[in-house]
Amino acid sequence: MLSALRNKNFCLLFLGLLTSHIGNSIFILALFWYIQLKTDDARYLIILGFLTTIPTILGFLGGVLADKYDRKVIMMLSDFIRFISVILMVFLLTFYSFNFTYLAIMYLIINLGNFIFIPASSAIIPDLVEEKDLIVSNGLIQSSGQFANIFGAVLSGVLLTLVEVRVLFLINAFTFIVSILCVALLKTNKQGSRKESKTSNCLVKNKIIRGFNDFSEGLKYMYSYKILKIIIPGIFLINLFYVPFFTLGPAWSSKVLDMGSKGYSLMEFAIGAGVLTGSLTSKIFEKFFSFNRSIVISLILMMTIVLFSFNPNIFTTVLSLYLFSVGLGLSNTLLFTMMHQHVKGEFRGRVFGSFFSIVGIAFPIGTTLFGALLTYLSIESVFVISTSALFISALYLLVSVRRFYIQEGAVNFQKENF
Repeated sequence: MLSALRNKNFCLLFLGLLTSHIGNSIFILALFWYIQLKTDDARYLIILGFLTTIPTILGFLGGVLADKYDRKVIMMLSDFIRFISVILMVFLLTFYSFNFTYLAIMYLIINLGNFIFIPASSAIIPDLVEEKDLIVSNGLIQSSGQFANIFGAVLSGVLLTLVEVRVLFLINAFTFIVSILCVALLKTNKQGSRKESKTSNCLVKNKIIRGFNDFSEGLKYMYSYKILKIIIPGIFLINLFYVPFFTLGPAWSSKVLDMGSKGYSLMEFAIGAGVLTGSLTSKIFEKFFSFNRSIVISLILMMTIVLFSFNPNIFTTVLSLYLFSVGLGLSNTLLFTMMHQHVKGEFRGRVFGSFFSIVGIAFPIGTTLFGALLTYLSIESVFVISTSALFISALYLLVSVRRFYIQEGAVNFQKENF
């Protein structure tokens, strides 16, 4: 861990991501709680969740951009887009009465910026650190988001009782400026990025066609690996059935736990603390249990989410979210490390973009599904369906990974079957 943190460029990336993650965490909690407070209707939270996930379908375009152009420029541009969008949202809240439509439009633009940023920030890591530091670096990057969720949940819970929601939005805008400055100072090995020729005068149509061709190349490259073909369907299902936890947390806290913003903050705290724990201990798990056994352990931990909806109270809610998130953080860190170690630099952005697109499609589908269910079922019933399906999805992955391991006879599928 210390060797990665001694790397100046990685520290700048980590600081920029951590700062913007904190701001984003504060912003999302504040926005979702503000909408719940103003409307008292969980269906509006479903709409916000849908707007969050629509841009994931376009993740492959972010991957193409990350391979074609300077990844630093892509990251800075997406930060600037998000900064302007948040400032406009504050302006509208200040000078106009509450209107869900304009808040939703600004939120959609912010999320479009997110999914331009994500493939570039994922693809740039191997350009900053040595291969021996990849697991630690990925663990730190994963943990930055979850530490931000922890800190953001606590800070939001306090600030929501003291100041107007606009103040929390402005904090988010400030963190984007910090992120832009950190990324601007990065010095990278640009062999993994390919710039378009300035003399190219190709038509827009041809550029779009080339973009889809690049996406197709990345997709074929990704699916040439046996283990990814096995785990991607399971990851898709987990993202699909996780949607209520992302969108309906405020409603669960208010209507089931009767704890208001305090309960919502504790739920987000448990999720962040769990993924942080899983991310930071990934190297320890890999060392003592081997890579493949660590994947199995992570899936067993994720299966504990089934406890969430039985005898709902704050204790079972927080405990089940924490254990599930530990497994999630552990599996994410190991998976991204595996991809970083084996995907060639010129394909890295497209592979990550394709991966995020395939997995990300689950969110709008899940949002539509659970939004429809919420029309006919209580919020408790919706979460029973969600947690049961998450348990089955994790079990499917566990069985599939174990079967693959036995069939291949591999000591470590990270190295032998990727």
